[in-house]
Amino acid sequence: MPESENQKRLTINDPVAPTILSKLENLDRVRMELAGQLLDLEQQKVSILAAAHQIDQQRSKLFDNVLLERGIDPKTLVQVDSKTGGISVRKESDVTTV
Repeated sequence: MPESENQKRLTINDPVAPTILSKLENLDRVRMELAGQLLDLEQQKVSILAAAHQIDQQRSKLFDNVLLERGIDPKTLVQVDSKTGGISVRKESDVTTV
């Protein structure tokens, strides 16, 4: 008889071998560690997004003040020349939408 036929076929009543239990426990532990690392990354992501939002708000306020100082409604579409600092009002037709 082949060796596999000599081995006793396990049933649902047979316990799982301690080596397999140990491996399963290890895998669960590593999985939980990865879950913790993912949670840490998500918390860092939230902090970064909050900081970026604050920067965007400050930039928007600064830009609005630049326009208001010149008597331009902050909702007006403008273009600022990065070399000269000159401001030009853009027409709706100049704006390309994607």
